[in-house]
Amino acid sequence: MARKWFQLVGERGSDVTSVAAVSVDIEDVDAFRDAVKAKYEDSHLAGIAAADLTVFANRAAYNVKQALEEDSPIGSFGGLEEDALIVQVPTPRPVAMPTFVWKAPKSLVGSIGANWDFQNSLNIGNLSYAIGQHYQAWTKGKTDKRSHPLFVCSGGPGTGKSRLLDELPNVLRQQVGVQGDPAMNELLRNAYTYKVTFENGTTDNRGISDPSKMIGTRMLYQLYRSVGRLGEGG
Repeated sequence: MARKWFQLVGERGSDVTSVAAVSVDIEDVDAFRDAVKAKYEDSHLAGIAAADLTVFANRAAYNVKQALEEDSPIGSFGGLEEDALIVQVPTPRPVAMPTFVWKAPKSLVGSIGANWDFQNSLNIGNLSYAIGQHYQAWTKGKTDKRSHPLFVCSGGPGTGKSRLLDELPNVLRQQVGVQGDPAMNELLRNAYTYKVTFENGTTDNRGISDPSKMIGTRMLYQLYRSVGRLGEGG
């Protein structure tokens, strides 16, 4: 194996390390970069890929920015400590992360019906009673299916399903408040409301087939800072 001397420098030419050496059994730039990465993978090169390192034959070649090609043989380069190979390390770039803040959900109704006076159902009290029973089961740690049923709103087009769902948080706060359970009232007053839809242009799941991920992605989209698609900058 050949011993090769090198020194890490930053993109602006400042020294990152003193001169050091690695041993390589294949004397080309690709194998040399892998060896350099392995030597400093937990320190100076953490999070930096070997392929992102730029290798120069010596300081003179670096000064004129004449880099070696990936498949170039190293040959005699780096054989002497005083004439070490120069390895330029890229400056880590900050990664833009999505920003999420609480935003109230948009209305599910986009027609004129969104502005009509809402008329409560005559039997809405039945629903509020069921919610109360659901809450009591939750406080007691009951997990059987009968203790946490799904509430389903069904009907034909234009019958007010979306409007009812838009109004449901307020309806529940008003109706459940009559029951007088302070703890449940407090939970409902401070609850975060998410509106998840699979229609009106939101049916593209981008390869996601897990229902929980489909729903979770749409919940995050409600909180996403950008008006563009989730995953794009903005």
